[in-house]
Amino acid sequence: MTTHTTPTIWIAGKEQRLVDSYLQRIAPFAESHELSEVELEGSPSRILHNVASRSTAWFLVTAPERWTDELTSLARKCREFNAGFRCLVVADWESLSDVERSMWPEGTLFVPTHALSTTVIDRLRAETHANRIATHRRRQIERLQRRSA
Repeated sequence: MTTHTTPTIWIAGKEQRLVDSYLQRIAPFAESHELSEVELEGSPSRILHNVASRSTAWFLVTAPERWTDELTSLARKCREFNAGFRCLVVADWESLSDVERSMWPEGTLFVPTHALSTTVIDRLRAETHANRIATHRRRQIERLQRRSA
């Protein structure tokens, strides 16, 4: 399968206006999609395929109401299939229980709920860039290891 280098970001939010705003503002640096409940229930394999075919992929979860077992399960599967996959969850880390924190895959980032949407976008852009560099390095090391084997 061909790995695309353009990052993909799936946005799960409660307010359509906010989701649309994120979709527009992410477009200059990544491919963005709405992760609606219908999409999540109807075609999780399509989402998984999209994430697995990218070198860098994200779930941006802007509302705790969207924290379903289906979403967190899909996030863990995405992480298994793509080491360059991460979640950015808008929630107050200190107020979360250990159970709520452990719902998300390893490497999940949390941004406080009072953070401005600009802060969320900036963090996503910076982390995407860092993740792309790390993914590139990891793949280079894997190629070198295969050559020497």
